[in-house]
Amino acid sequence: MVFEEINAARRAELDRLLAENELDRREFPRVFPSAQNPVRLELEGQIYAVRDLSGGGLSFFPGTLFYPGWIHPGRIILPDREKPLAVNILIIEMDSRNMVRVRFEEPDSAFLDAIGSYVRQRQKELLDMTVSGPAF
Repeated sequence: MVFEEINAARRAELDRLLAENELDRREFPRVFPSAQNPVRLELEGQIYAVRDLSGGGLSFFPGTLFYPGWIHPGRIILPDREKPLAVNILIIEMDSRNMVRVRFEEPDSAFLDAIGSYVRQRQKELLDMTVSGPAF
């Protein structure tokens, strides 16, 4: 692909994400972590790649069953952060694609600050990629 096609594809993806979030009535903005710097969820002794993340919860594909209503202690591993963030995870649902959606139960202010900071940083990265194009 040439630069213009890549940039157009990125703009279309960003427009889709912004439209999805515009229609999203959530309390917190949601982002999709980058593949180069993934966010991880440690849960039940396993580590999973996070599909999307907000201050209210996240989703992931576990490859194993999780049941709605269960609460598990978990840890969020953010890129460039030394210490994982501990929080209780409430399983909301496991959909037909086996994606699990969870809500953070009673997160403390330090947790919310760290997640909020990551979300703002990731939003800025996405906007910078759209404006400046790919880095070669």
